[in-house]
Amino acid sequence: QVKKELLRFGHTFLVLSFSGQLISLVTFVLNVNFSFAVGDTVYYYGIYDGRLWGFYSNPNAASFYAVLCFMLMCLCILIQKGNVPRGWKIFYWVSTIVELLVFFLCNSRTSLLVACVFLVLFPLLMTIPEIVRVWGNKKERGARIRRLAAICIIAPLALLGAHEYAIDLLPNFVIQSSTISEQLTESLETYSGGEVSVSSGLEGSGELERSNYGTRFGGRYYLWRAGVEIVKNAPLFGVGNDNVPTYAYRYAARYYTNFGQSVYLPGVTGGLHNLFFQLAAASGLVGMGIFVLFCVLLVIRSIRYYIWMIKNDRVNKVAIVCFCIVVITLLRTMTDTGIVYGLYYLGVIFWTALSGLMYFMDTEYTAGRRPVGAVINDFLFHRSKDRGMPKLKLTAGQKRVRQREKKRKSKPDSMS
Repeated sequence: QVKKELLRFGHTFLVLSFSGQLISLVTFVLNVNFSFAVGDTVYYYGIYDGRLWGFYSNPNAASFYAVLCFMLMCLCILIQKGNVPRGWKIFYWVSTIVELLVFFLCNSRTSLLVACVFLVLFPLLMTIPEIVRVWGNKKERGARIRRLAAICIIAPLALLGAHEYAIDLLPNFVIQSSTISEQLTESLETYSGGEVSVSSGLEGSGELERSNYGTRFGGRYYLWRAGVEIVKNAPLFGVGNDNVPTYAYRYAARYYTNFGQSVYLPGVTGGLHNLFFQLAAASGLVGMGIFVLFCVLLVIRSIRYYIWMIKNDRVNKVAIVCFCIVVITLLRTMTDTGIVYGLYYLGVIFWTALSGLMYFMDTEYTAGRRPVGAVINDFLFHRSKDRGMPKLKLTAGQKRVRQREKKRKSKPDSMS
């Protein structure tokens, strides 16, 4: 049932993301560029600052949508065990092409990095159990290790090369001026009330070159420096999430910026663009420490579960994909804060994948020590009256697994 729910969730996300990305791609081809304001915030559509701004608020979000869709596509294929209906196969291929094109046009360094990490992490975790299974066969073991090494090296390099090639090639497919684009521009100008223009996004060199805001780390460098100043002045409990932009501007004036007398913090209304800086600034080192502890315990529990799967030859490939999604989303939070603060797509994906992973661990992995959090909970709320020790309550799934293991162990004895 959980796998069916994950399949429905994955397909829903894929269809919605594909629809938005297709609109962005069509806008790029027609070379329509416009801006509109919602309150004090200005949003852009088309090529702006050397990047594609489209259906999803900004290039960083749109590019990571593409990465998420690729991971969710792997999840859906594994859940269906290769028996994918013909219609979905066609959709997967078309969606992959559209998502890749938008991914390249968004020109996001963080999304490119996490995509490369996934192309290494996913094959690695999927192949290690197979290598362990044939460990005694030296020839087969060597062949699998060489194949794995080739995939982990070639796949990221191919993506990096394709990205560099695409950002030079794709601008050539833009229709500089057409009747359709002019009519669309007029209607958008009337609807949005903003500034709309045709053939303004790729004038000049015709290349997708993004601004670095005067530093090789981009505009986030100034946000992170402001975060350090906030933590220095309110180390324990922070200043509160809503107050972070105000304090960031206050402390940013203390260090040099390359934008003259006025302090410029790009994107500060969305936070410090780093989950750990945001946690430390908003909730202090205490709040950040709690979240880091949660992440460490989660990784430890997942590694123990993975080792248990290999030892018992019961590899759950769906759980491996869920773990990869959790890890990649956590890496993405190095430039985002969405899994904790606000209603954001990152939080939906992260907690859904984590819920699936925890379900598989709780129903399958019943051996060894229990999680630290579960032991503390049982000690506080479910203590046995006679021993003063925690009662180990099992879920229905855990009971069924233990019953199957007992039956399997008792079969050789009954035969003897």
